[in-house]
Amino acid sequence: MTPNDLSEFTKAIAIMAQAAKYALCQSHGGPADTPPVMLWHKSESDELEICALPMPSADDETLSAPNLFYSALTDGFVKFGKPAFVGFVSEAYMRTISDEDTKFQRGDLQRAFQDGITDDINEILSIVCFTTLGEIQHQVIVVKYGDDGLPMYEQLSHENINTKSGAIVDVINDFLKFMNLDDVG
Repeated sequence: MTPNDLSEFTKAIAIMAQAAKYALCQSHGGPADTPPVMLWHKSESDELEICALPMPSADDETLSAPNLFYSALTDGFVKFGKPAFVGFVSEAYMRTISDEDTKFQRGDLQRAFQDGITDDINEILSIVCFTTLGEIQHQVIVVKYGDDGLPMYEQLSHENINTKSGAIVDVINDFLKFMNLDDVG
């Protein structure tokens, strides 16, 4: 894999994430959760390191996706050096909310989805990729399951992130500061 830019890297990671989820579901004979994954494209070579992370827990803050991602980033920097691109793939739940509907706690959407309480919550693959220059892209892919239990995908969005907030974006910005790239943010 030799991506020329962040868009190309993000697209390649999204294709890999969909294929991996499909293969896991096929192997399990139906819907299955994939663990979060960090992908580290080394800047000095054409190597891609793939690091599976523990499954996040809605009930344990130390096992939240942002905490797991930050630990993986710092460990990756020590082990692999400065990256050209980094990607983070995780499963999540999404619901379009109104301005008034912002009172929810971490894990609420997952519990509501699993309990079948509402049908306006979607399971998604979230792909966040960035460069050490602070460019960030986010791709959201909605996951639905066919009668055979295998995933079907709908790309919801692919965008550059201009906002500098959000749990995963905050982790990325903290990591860039950790690497002494204080001109970002």
